[in-house]
Amino acid sequence: MLAERCSRLLDRTWFPPAGDPSLEARKLAVLRIATGFLVAWRNGAIALDARYFFEPTVLGGHSIQVQAACALVECLLGVGLAVGVLPRTCAGVLLFTHAWFSAWTGTYNLGPMLLVPVFGAFAVLDTGCLALAVRPRRPAPAPLVRLVYATLFLAFAGWNLQALLLYHLQDPSWLGGRTFMIMCTNSYLGVFYRAFRGWCAFSPGTLLALSLAVVSLQTLFQAAMIPMMFTRWGARYVMVWGWVFALGSLLLLHLTLLPFVEIIYWAALFLPAGWFGWAGRNQPSGPVHGKPGQSRCAAAIPFLLCYQALLVLYYGNVILRRPQGSRIGDPLLVYAGLVAPDVFNKTDLRMGDRWAVVFRVAGGRREVVPFDGTDGSRLSFHGSDLLVFANSIQWRRSMIGCGDLAAYHSPGHPGFAFASQIARFDYRRRGSTGSGEYLVTIYGSDATDAAAGLQTAGFEGTPATSFTLVVGR
Repeated sequence: MLAERCSRLLDRTWFPPAGDPSLEARKLAVLRIATGFLVAWRNGAIALDARYFFEPTVLGGHSIQVQAACALVECLLGVGLAVGVLPRTCAGVLLFTHAWFSAWTGTYNLGPMLLVPVFGAFAVLDTGCLALAVRPRRPAPAPLVRLVYATLFLAFAGWNLQALLLYHLQDPSWLGGRTFMIMCTNSYLGVFYRAFRGWCAFSPGTLLALSLAVVSLQTLFQAAMIPMMFTRWGARYVMVWGWVFALGSLLLLHLTLLPFVEIIYWAALFLPAGWFGWAGRNQPSGPVHGKPGQSRCAAAIPFLLCYQALLVLYYGNVILRRPQGSRIGDPLLVYAGLVAPDVFNKTDLRMGDRWAVVFRVAGGRREVVPFDGTDGSRLSFHGSDLLVFANSIQWRRSMIGCGDLAAYHSPGHPGFAFASQIARFDYRRRGSTGSGEYLVTIYGSDATDAAAGLQTAGFEGTPATSFTLVVGR
């Protein structure tokens, strides 16, 4: 059997073997449930906000929110995956639609990208326990499960390697070991930015030392994930640092879905299947169909062959250092989740240097719209990927290096369009009638340079320009 031969090749490494098939099925069922709830949560929030964010589409004389309807379908697929109503079908549909939907709505980011091969794993392996409606099947054999896990690992390693070669090693902050401290003191990215700014003022040397250590360990992790799996201590380092990175990101940074997806990855790859023996019966009651693993092999082998071929193409682009947009195989690689993540570099690090505070004006009183705070921190509108990735991040990135912020935010220019989008969203969300007046103040700071220079001044923002706009007329 092809899977057994490939698994024997993996025996030459320290990549973990798969456990008992019935226990692996239980582990995958738990991870399927967690993934389904993440997908339902993300797309449910997008469905709710899309009603106010996008303009309606007129079809057959009726006004329809197409993006909201599609987001609701994606949400229901997540619910089906979580509760186990045709989970393989739900995973298969998400495999082919989730990346496209994210790109279409402007919400494509690292989280949905990493989920694409995970959906493939759920579509071809047994996750039938803890399910409401699934046809009983025998679990996939251990070599096949291990091969699917290895494919997930190779995809994850490829993302990290390409990000390092194309972006991190070209970034002055990364090369100087200051990326971690800049992110943690950044009011837009850091959860505890005030505490880290206090740390920077009290003991800048120790914060810099920590940042240097984190960046160095992360660089080693990204550069050598695959070769380190050929040694015992290298494999342990990959496993431990992966957990540190995922849990640290969840605790310290605003990265929406990403840390949760990384946790699902590392749980699938490195948590022993025996830990999931508590997860109910392996199969629902009823007759079991097929020979052991037969149907799983029939579905898994084509998926593995296709995705491994895409990985060969992807790693070829990595070696050639081709950026996204000029790679061989685009856009197929994009919809397969195989992109070059340009994150945690100079553009992201400067997103705390420019921000917009939007005020709702009524009866001579001003009220802050819960978008950005006066210190640049995220307010409640950032609970949805739609407002984060389709507006907030794009708006902030576009202001970096902008010499004339007043001109950039004048009518007919991109800044004014971003501001109008948030004002209309708030106006529609509140069910307002008539005209609504909004005051937008653009703030600027030297937060990135202050953190990089271990300074205590420069974090606070000062108003750069203000303008009013009226919506609802």
